[in-house]
Amino acid sequence: MQQGIITRENAGTDSNPVARIPPELERNYQAVLVPGEFSKKSIIKMREVKASNIGNLVTVRGIVTRASDVKPCMQVAVYACEVCGYEVYQLINSKEFNPIVQCPSDKCKTNQVNGQLIFQVKSSRFVSYQDIKI
Repeated sequence: MQQGIITRENAGTDSNPVARIPPELERNYQAVLVPGEFSKKSIIKMREVKASNIGNLVTVRGIVTRASDVKPCMQVAVYACEVCGYEVYQLINSKEFNPIVQCPSDKCKTNQVNGQLIFQVKSSRFVSYQDIKI
């Protein structure tokens, strides 16, 4: 099994087959509320943003010079084998990835069949992103 690929057979031979589904596919949402009022002291200049600000909420003021359209970005790609019905989950960590073509299931390997994987758009997980330049 390659890194970033999780598989689950539709028949579910495990006692708990859902335990192998990646957590990114679970539809759990977490809301984080941030107070809307900021003092002028908390607003910093873009040139003053340093490495120590990584992971923290930073308020900057500027003029947006360019904004791209809102685009989908894939987090988890889901494939299904057309021969044996095997489900394969591929975790995506960057904007570019190579899709899986051949089925990694034991059924296809023992039967010496090259099962083709079909991309499942509805089961895959996407997030929206937009590039904004200040």
